Amino acid sequence: MANHTGSIREAIEALEKIKDRIIEFWNSQVSMDEAQRIMWIGDVQEMYYLLVSAWVFSREDINQEDVHPEAVQFALQVARSRLEQVASELRAYPDYATAQLEQEMRQTFEECWKPLAVQTGFRELLHQLTTEPPSTPVVKVGPEEYHLLCATCGEVAFVFRIGIPRHVRERRLIYRGLTHRSDMELEHAEHIFALLEKERIGEVHRYFQQNGRPEGMDAYCPECDRIYCRGH
Repeated sequence: MANHTGSIREAIEALEKIKDRIIEFWNSQVSMDEAQRIMWIGDVQEMYYLLVSAWVFSREDINQEDVHPEAVQFALQVARSRLEQVASELRAYPDYATAQLEQEMRQTFEECWKPLAVQTGFRELLHQLTTEPPSTPVVKVGPEEYHLLCATCGEVAFVFRIGIPRHVRERRLIYRGLTHRSDMELEHAEHIFALLEKERIGEVHRYFQQNGRPEGMDAYCPECDRIYCRGH
């Protein structure tokens, strides 16, 4: 077990270095929109820290019966979704450097992800090459965070959460879609969360449009009243 744990630690350390190189690459793109830069840096950071969280949870689970293993599964699933998101973003800047970064990122990610999936008893995750539609479009992660899932594959396509953005020092409603990441006044959270509790995603989309976000939720399809990820 010690050797296995050590190999995961080494892979995570290697992935951290790749994360930093990707962030350095985005910071070097002087013509890049600043909001896009912040969002894409956030994506690669989230991918990395989700794997770290899964590793920490799995280590705790070995010695504590009260640790919920579903936390590991959730972190692993969302981390893989973020991997594909970051890969897609790197491919938006096609050259040798980004291709090399994507290749190294994928290889190192698998060196972390696969052992964790096996170690924590989620071997079926290794075979999740095909996905299924979710049973519900909205997942309540906590009292202050909701995820909207792709109607085709179940990947997280839109996120609402209460937090403190970098540009202010107060709690706000932060949202993250397929191409856009921003925030709005905290007063909007109660109404939006109430709609999400009832899975009325179309009304959330229209509420966005009526409150200074004319594009609405970029992951929402008004014609079919469904949420879709970047791939669908």
